[in-house]
Amino acid sequence: SLIGSVFPLSTFHASLITGAIILVCVFMGGFWGLSYINTLKSIILIATSVIAAGTIYAMSQGLDELAAVLPERFFNAFPRGAGTDLGNIFSAALGIMSTQSTIQAVYAAKSDNACRAGFTIGALVLPVVGICCTIIGMYMRAVAPEISSLQAFPMFIIMHTHGFVSGIILATTLVAVASAGVSVMLGIA
Repeated sequence: SLIGSVFPLSTFHASLITGAIILVCVFMGGFWGLSYINTLKSIILIATSVIAAGTIYAMSQGLDELAAVLPERFFNAFPRGAGTDLGNIFSAALGIMSTQSTIQAVYAAKSDNACRAGFTIGALVLPVVGICCTIIGMYMRAVAPEISSLQAFPMFIIMHTHGFVSGIILATTLVAVASAGVSVMLGIA
């Protein structure tokens, strides 16, 4: 959907382009090349998410304007009930911890201390980025309810950042999508 947000392409053609990018990444850099790219990508996306959420917070007078437009369920931590939503959180955490790319990171770390540091940083940053991206999604639901939730982040970037900066962020987001595919492909190989 990222490519479809930027270019007028069908989902099929956008998927073909994404697949081609993934294959190029696999053959060009391998796991170590991917790890360095992922570090830079993570820094850019974390900074973008935090800055974008801060911008929305400032534009919405502390989310008051969003609260006036969106249904109350958007501001409830457990809109489908605590059991269901806590189960979803547990399921997502288990899924992240057991994926091939996570296990690859453990075995490819330069040392046990580097592995611990990386996982600790990830555990601290992931909730912050999640909250920031939730704020971006809520804002986009309020201002552009017709778009798909998959397009919320790229459309926010297109609508609210300078063209050059927007291009860097969207390219970084594309690298994030490709690196996930590359991690899976390298894990299978």
